[in-house]
Amino acid sequence: MKEKADKIPKIRTHRIIFAVFALLTGMTAFVTVLFGDDYYYAYFVKAGGEFFLSENIVHYEQTNGRALVHLLDELLIGFGLTPWRIFVTVCAAGAALLIARIASDAYSAEALESKKYAKALVFSCGAFASLDIAILRQSVWWATGSLNYLFPAVLLLFLWYNFEKPFKTSGKPALWLPALALLCGMSTEQAAFASLAVCVFYSVKAFLFRSARRFIYPVSLLSALAGFLTLYLAPGNRMRMEYYPEFYSLGLIGQAVRNFSELASVAFGTGGMYSALIAALAAFAAVRARERKFVPASLGALSLALYTAGLTGCLICPDNEFFTVLTVCAALSGFAVLIPDGLIRLIKKGESDFMFYAGALVLQAAMLVSPQFGPRTVLVSALLVSVPAVKNLSDEKCGAAGFAAAAVPFCIVFSLRYTGVVPVFCAAGAAVVGLTLVRKNKLRAKELLGVVCVAVMFVRAAVNYAGYAENYVCHEKNAERVKAFVSGEREGTELNLFYLPNSVYKYTMPYDDTYHMWRYKLLYDIPEDTKIVYTEYED
Repeated sequence: MKEKADKIPKIRTHRIIFAVFALLTGMTAFVTVLFGDDYYYAYFVKAGGEFFLSENIVHYEQTNGRALVHLLDELLIGFGLTPWRIFVTVCAAGAALLIARIASDAYSAEALESKKYAKALVFSCGAFASLDIAILRQSVWWATGSLNYLFPAVLLLFLWYNFEKPFKTSGKPALWLPALALLCGMSTEQAAFASLAVCVFYSVKAFLFRSARRFIYPVSLLSALAGFLTLYLAPGNRMRMEYYPEFYSLGLIGQAVRNFSELASVAFGTGGMYSALIAALAAFAAVRARERKFVPASLGALSLALYTAGLTGCLICPDNEFFTVLTVCAALSGFAVLIPDGLIRLIKKGESDFMFYAGALVLQAAMLVSPQFGPRTVLVSALLVSVPAVKNLSDEKCGAAGFAAAAVPFCIVFSLRYTGVVPVFCAAGAAVVGLTLVRKNKLRAKELLGVVCVAVMFVRAAVNYAGYAENYVCHEKNAERVKAFVSGEREGTELNLFYLPNSVYKYTMPYDDTYHMWRYKLLYDIPEDTKIVYTEYED
């Protein structure tokens, strides 16, 4: 009886925090509605089998090669949003779990009971919940966006975890890994490119370490390449280039020059990966300082200070280009510190931080030659940076100073970025951080700092829920009016609907774009000649 009891995981604080994180994620998912391209993909199932098959073929031939993710999208939202809502909750929770496990080397049952994993899980939940709403509303709280950006990122993390596991446990790689690599390669461009890099890295690593079943890694590389080719050689990709003739006429260098300024601002600015990068630089500087490696520690701290100053300036003086330039330069200087240090430790100690830092930066650099990008394309890089950030924050060498170095700039930026309860709470958190630093009891200071970080995380997640819930009420009223209009309870051909009251917690609505208006009418059987008039929402 005692042996059975020992096998049951103890309900510890980190598991409660993870459960609350998953609950808040699920709650937000269940008040998220259709946006943008969702109106198009939700119609596939409704239109019947013939349209479903023919339109998927047309889509592959004329739009892009993302057949896998769009097929899943059509199925998950075609029967109502509940399947997708469950799916996106599982994906977000899975991302937090995978980041925590990779960061803490939790590849065995024993490791999952370690203090390091417990801390890593708390910080990984924080890393995800603290992502900026500009990223979340395009890549998580939008059904089509989550299938194109969150889901492939989770597949990539899952691939890494299962590739690394045999090296940590002296086991054998699973025989199904080539199938997983194929799915990664077929998903989206960023994940496909990253999966090839991961497969190459582990094929070389398996050869050098002469690991068991090492043939799995090169086979997985071939599988990922096959998926990659189905994506990149799709006729739709060539057709898509015709939509942007001016951009593609510039050549690669011209495209990169044209995109650099805007892309860098999107990736590193006030709507980008700042929460992950702040945590990464702060924890890196603290750990290297404790290791008495003062040069990289000082450079990391300097980059963090300049980055925080740049972000603060951008939020206070949004029209001042100096602060935008400072933010981008500081972020790039931070990567210039993290990547070489990671490479040295990869060569000397076999640590993999380099792959995550370099991967995050390269995946953003790849967007320099893309005609379209936005906060949604930053998600995968933010999650990759979160892995070494969580790893160092969970390290005993990080200490109270590392927590403070992450918490203070985090609270400053959040206080300026968001309105309402968050600034007040963040200001209070920053005050607590400052007070704990002067205490002699460092353990107590560290615990208090951890509480502040977790509390800020959950306040942010709760604010996300509140924003989407506010819009959900309006959406339901609009849905009732549409239903009544379509059923014949109307006068004339004019349909009166409301604008969503909170423009921050939404993506593209029919009133934002004529194409989506057409798709919206088609999905909900609204006659094409209907004039839809939107007015401000009245409670």
